Amino acid sequence: MLKLAEFKELTTVEKAAYVQMHGRYLHYRVKGWCKIDLYLIRTETESFYAELWYYYDLKTIGLVRVFEKAPPLEPYVENIHIRVEEK
Repeated sequence: MLKLAEFKELTTVEKAAYVQMHGRYLHYRVKGWCKIDLYLIRTETESFYAELWYYYDLKTIGLVRVFEKAPPLEPYVENIHIRVEEK
C-alpha cells in the first residue's frame, strides 16, 4: 500500500486506479456536471480520503482530490435520506 506522499506523486490516471482498487467506497454527491465519489484509503500507518470527480460529458475521471483528514461532509449529507417507520 502506498503512503500519502507516494500517492500524491502519481498521475491522475494512476491515482484513480489506485483509489478504485484499494479504497473503500463511502458515498457520492453530484455537483453540476460531475459525480463525485468519496473513498477511504487505509495503510498500516495512516489513513486518507480521496474524491474521484467523474465528468459526465467526457465519461472520464478528471480530478482526484485528497484529504489528509475527513473532508467536509455537508455536501454528502444532502443525498442521505432516512425513513423511520413507527411500530
